[in-house]
Amino acid sequence: MNRAICTLFVLGLVACGSSAAPEPAKPEVEAPAPVADVLRRTTTDGGLALTNLSAQIASAERALARSPARLDLVKTAVGLLLSRAQFMGTYTDFTRVDQLTREALEVHPDSAEALLVRADFLSTVHRFDEALALLARAEQRGAQAQDERRATYWLATGREPERVLALREAQLTRVRTFGTLTALAAARAAVGEFARADALYVEALESYRDVSPLPVAWVAFQRGVMWGEMADKGAWARKLYEEAVRRVPDYVVANVHLAELEHEAGESEAAIARLVRLREHTEDPEVASRLSSFSQGAAQARYRSEADSGYGQLLQAHKAAFRDHAAEFYLGAGRDPELALELALENLAERDVPRAHLVALEAAWVADEKAEACAIAKRARRFDWNVNLQAQSPSTGATAAEARAREGPRPRRARSRHTTVTSLFAWALGRSQPASILRSRVPWFWTHEEQRRMSGLRRTLVGVLALSALTTACAEDGAQGKPGADGAPGENGSDGKEGADGLDGKDGASGSEGPEGQRGPGTSWLSFSDVGFARTNAEKHAVRASSRANLNGKELAIGFKTIIRSGQDPARADKSCDLEASPATCTGAMLDKAGELMRDEGGEPMVSNLNDFSSLLSAGDSKFLVHSYESYPATVYVTKLAQDEASGELSAMATKHVDFSSIDGLYRACAGSITPWGTHISAEEAQVDARTVDAATTWSELMATGRYGEIKLMGRYLGLDLADGDGNGEPDVDVDTFQSTYSSYFHGFAVEVAVDAAGEASVQKHYAMGRMGMELAYVMPDQRTAFLTDDVTNGGLFMFVADEAGNLEAGTLYAMRFHQRTVAGGALEGDIEWVDLGHATNAEIRALIHPASGARIKFQDIFDTEPVNESACSAGFTLVRANGDNEDLECLKLRPGMELAASRLETRRYSVLKGATAELTKEEGLTYDPELNRIYVALSDVSASMAAQSGGDNHIDVAPNRCGGVYALDVGPWVDLDGTLVTEYAAVNWYPLVVGQQVPAYPASSPYAGNSCSVGGLASPDNVTYLPKYQTLIIGEDTGRHQNDAMWSYHMPSGRLTRIMTTPYGSETTSPYWVTNFGGYGYLIGAVQHPYGESDQEKLSEPEASGAASWVGVIGPFPALD
Repeated sequence: MNRAICTLFVLGLVACGSSAAPEPAKPEVEAPAPVADVLRRTTTDGGLALTNLSAQIASAERALARSPARLDLVKTAVGLLLSRAQFMGTYTDFTRVDQLTREALEVHPDSAEALLVRADFLSTVHRFDEALALLARAEQRGAQAQDERRATYWLATGREPERVLALREAQLTRVRTFGTLTALAAARAAVGEFARADALYVEALESYRDVSPLPVAWVAFQRGVMWGEMADKGAWARKLYEEAVRRVPDYVVANVHLAELEHEAGESEAAIARLVRLREHTEDPEVASRLSSFSQGAAQARYRSEADSGYGQLLQAHKAAFRDHAAEFYLGAGRDPELALELALENLAERDVPRAHLVALEAAWVADEKAEACAIAKRARRFDWNVNLQAQSPSTGATAAEARAREGPRPRRARSRHTTVTSLFAWALGRSQPASILRSRVPWFWTHEEQRRMSGLRRTLVGVLALSALTTACAEDGAQGKPGADGAPGENGSDGKEGADGLDGKDGASGSEGPEGQRGPGTSWLSFSDVGFARTNAEKHAVRASSRANLNGKELAIGFKTIIRSGQDPARADKSCDLEASPATCTGAMLDKAGELMRDEGGEPMVSNLNDFSSLLSAGDSKFLVHSYESYPATVYVTKLAQDEASGELSAMATKHVDFSSIDGLYRACAGSITPWGTHISAEEAQVDARTVDAATTWSELMATGRYGEIKLMGRYLGLDLADGDGNGEPDVDVDTFQSTYSSYFHGFAVEVAVDAAGEASVQKHYAMGRMGMELAYVMPDQRTAFLTDDVTNGGLFMFVADEAGNLEAGTLYAMRFHQRTVAGGALEGDIEWVDLGHATNAEIRALIHPASGARIKFQDIFDTEPVNESACSAGFTLVRANGDNEDLECLKLRPGMELAASRLETRRYSVLKGATAELTKEEGLTYDPELNRIYVALSDVSASMAAQSGGDNHIDVAPNRCGGVYALDVGPWVDLDGTLVTEYAAVNWYPLVVGQQVPAYPASSPYAGNSCSVGGLASPDNVTYLPKYQTLIIGEDTGRHQNDAMWSYHMPSGRLTRIMTTPYGSETTSPYWVTNFGGYGYLIGAVQHPYGESDQEKLSEPEASGAASWVGVIGPFPALD
């Protein structure tokens, strides 16, 4: 379920126009801001949103059928059903919710949670006293104080308005969200502070981060009700209702209100057509009620009967929720004023609000219950109606209305009172003839035109005039007084009007030109030409990129500009490498700890074409490209660059290998980022399981670990000779020697590379940030908070908060606990809390793997284990699925004093023991959007560990999507249990931004054949990078579901995807990264990894083949983009 939907009923008990506010009052603003001007993001299609809502309800019902006693499933279903009822008028959903909440309370009679979910339903159907009683019971059973819920109930019933306002203001002070902003807006509207309320609604829209149109349409409707029903600004309300209907075309109550305004404007045909369309899919009798008011003849009678039947059913099932609207119907087209008065008085007894008084007053008029009308009018006088009658009516105000009401003969007092009321309605119609006065007592006898004109007058205004008139009419006349004395002579009259202005004189001479003003902020814009899907064989062999871009209205010629390819030495004229004499200057060449070139089993030099993250760094007057290779051992090269000042073109001058021997080498350097202080961070995507490696005592056991090829190469990097001289299939060296030289705990960390002006690199491995299958480490603007993604099966999301800004050597590590908001099998959407894994320093953790004396730490030193027995463990052990390399279950128990070691060497396993979530599959890149204050995370595959798993935790159970997607995570403050602020940059929730679409097989004859994800969208998104100001997110693919991987530009405001790059057969686009200002130019870094490597190897021999060497280059150049 959408993260904002569930709050709508809590905030919107007046969503059908039953607002508790008085007035109309003169608004304090010129006009409300249009939704489109303040909403920062594009929402999805409204029809699709409602279809998805019904599908989620069906899924929730299936889940309940399997587990009817699960209270969490009941809560989910209730929220979904109430949301559908609110938008679509499916009021049988109320009956289902009534059943669910009653049964939940029967099953869980002592559960505060069950009491609260029942109370929320009762308040939705206006059974407020019962709801308040349940809140008190919930508090007795341990629920925290429920005054914020009470505030919602009080607001709807007109109780404690000032207290409601204070509670809402306090709530907003604690947390400023869409929900708290709209809650305070409703409270301010209820006390007549319309401008302030509207400003809060606008701020709520500005803060909105979701893609669902439902909350946006709801806010538009609430603003429409406020301005139209409370402030008597029908033209303003119409625009807002139109916006609500544009967002969600089948939003029933918004359509009804809009139809009323169309009818008042003389657009009856449009109003009728609007409502006739709605009748097909709503149970709301108000649609038929309005149609009966707008129609004539047989159609009117048909709609009247339909509305009468609908209201009859609703009054029987949920009388309290519908008696006010039913009263309006029976007062008019329903032709039963006595029933209307009965319902209106019941409503008034429950809801002591101005609107309830006005409905009851009108019912008393029409039912000819004069004493009742006078009593209601007397009670209503205590409200501060705050009406400027002279400004809002054709009369001169209340005094004139009273005088007009007293006109004519009055043979009996009763007749005088009746004449007062009917004269007021006659005045409203612009008449005072007796025939019209008589007909005004019975609205169904009005002519069609009179009905239209009468509905054009706001009920609030009519009611205010009526109250003013009744104040006079309900009092007994006193005896006639004596004639008064003549008054004193009046003062002189006021001055006459000024005469007309004379003719304008001739223009004077032009002044001198002033200095040029500062450039305004404007709107930054960036778009790319679309390279299209690679169709021809030649296109599938090539690196193709956008040839044009539009930057703030200016066309730019761009393209993919190669800087260097693997296996090149840019200092040599032909860029060829001399691997014998100078392997360290050949990009991608893999050197061991001693700096010697490594060779494969056949004796061939090992040169990696697995280029991944690359950064552009400046040091002094020098410029460098730092590029990583995702091999084992990994390698990094620093390449000196030249930049053409006129064009911005970058070219490689010289390159050299970075030495990582001081930190046990580098393993599979994957994605990375540039820190705010200008260094390069690579991440070691280590998936080696220390448990199986450390337990191995023979080569055959090591070979069975599944990662033998990788650890063997890392052993060779460390200087071990692992040759098989005797030909028995095993290295000649003994296993103990290997185990004493190599450790799985050497790798899996964030590695920082700094470069000085001479191009010399210094390296640092940040053990304090934790060990995992790390895809990426990304430092936030505070220079302390960093997010760490985990590219495995059953992976987690981690957050590191450094002790000092700009220094990652020490800090506290946190793991994500995911709380799914959707039903099982739904979309990936939820709330995030952070589990504290403790503090550590680099030095403390390095001492565990390189102790001053004794043996280095092993897995068996950290955990005790036992076999899993039928998905269960014995007492003291915890069932864990978190080794990252598969979906196996383990029984683990932390050994005494091993918290520090476990938190940084077995980070994922330890996080699960602490209650965190390790159920993500293929979590890839991450980037930050400072404008919307959120991060974007790519998942290249939503399956496997993200579905229901037997045994262990099941925090995530979502629908599979093998095409993956990019998700948004709002950022906000995180506070420890003791109230200490941890960071301002914690992720607080998770929801979809843009996802790929699985498709049936394309026909063999189609150029799209062989692609299992739609060629018009994403397939296995890998790494992402965001360009501030231009609202542009770049998404790279690493997929086997598109034959040729692509890089996409996603425009946030429009939601448009543009394919800006494709890569050759068998390759992937790795680590796109924006550099906004590098020597006065902007660049989008991109790399092409392992061409013809993952698939289509046979294509390498074709004449069009572009070679197996990887590319590093940029798309651009652009002018500076900062």
